[in-house]
Amino acid sequence: MNHAGLSRDQLEKQYGASSASSQGSAATSRMLPPQQKISRSNVYSTAQAAWSPEELHLLHKGLTEFPSERYDNITRYIKIAATIPDKSIRDVAYKIRSMDKSVVGNNNQLPQQSHMLPAMAQVKRQKVEHNDHGMQPLIPLTIKKETISSEDSIKKSLQDNANVINSIRANLASGELHHNFPLMAHFRDNCSVILKKLSAMCSAVPPMSVQIDTSLLAAECSNNQDNV
Repeated sequence: MNHAGLSRDQLEKQYGASSASSQGSAATSRMLPPQQKISRSNVYSTAQAAWSPEELHLLHKGLTEFPSERYDNITRYIKIAATIPDKSIRDVAYKIRSMDKSVVGNNNQLPQQSHMLPAMAQVKRQKVEHNDHGMQPLIPLTIKKETISSEDSIKKSLQDNANVINSIRANLASGELHHNFPLMAHFRDNCSVILKKLSAMCSAVPPMSVQIDTSLLAAECSNNQDNV
């Protein structure tokens, strides 16, 4: 027995068992394939991957920075995927292809809609023609220019007379009666113009129930002439 208290036979058995186990583990390790580390780049997502607004912004920015006129598709996918941390190359490829398909689908619908427009216009035209047949023709309204100009002249004269009345009231309130005589003459002239326009517009105008008393005005005018 040695200093550890074990015999030689026991030591040889122990050393033999340990060497056999080590050789067995080495053989097992050689038989088993090496384990491959799983990384994010080896996990491929599908076309249903969710895209955030920030990722979509980076995608459109990449499409602008790497146009198809200068880069092939694979190079574009690689460069764009490098700018989006949480998306793989396959994600970018699926997304760009789905966007291209949607654009092509919309363009294909436009000719169909353009073919439908003439048909819709024809249907509307038929409806309008049908309604026109059911309605009686409208009698054209003919308005002479002279009548319109006469109405405008009458409206202007009436508005002028309203202003003259306001001026006469202001002169009466301030005691300046002598300023009202020319205003009254102007009021009379406007009334004469209105009556002439109305007589031209109407075949027969009934006489006015109230007449303007211009005797004082005529007397004042005669006095002014005598003074002159």
